[in-house]
Amino acid sequence: MTEKKPRAKKIKVQIEKGDQAKLEKIGLKMDWLQSLGKQYGFVYYEYLAKFKAFRCYQNDKEGNKQHRAWIDVNELSMINGGRRLTEINLKYQRPPKSRQIIELPWS
Repeated sequence: MTEKKPRAKKIKVQIEKGDQAKLEKIGLKMDWLQSLGKQYGFVYYEYLAKFKAFRCYQNDKEGNKQHRAWIDVNELSMINGGRRLTEINLKYQRPPKSRQIIELPWS
């Protein structure tokens, strides 16, 4: 009998309905978040329209979600070979290099 591979868990993304339409309109692909999650072990994303960025969460040792990183829509697009999607007026504060999880080629 052949063994089946366990199905990969889909990473949860929390986005308000109005924001989802805006993101699709500017050209953001949700598959980018899934591939980023597989690469860095993120299990959950929360979108904050104020910063046009996603908070990235990983599970800690007890299985609780911990906020670990930020990535804005422009960085997400540029990592995947795209261009800047929108102008961002408010920017989140990036953690020091020693604590950054997502490796950006230009930083």
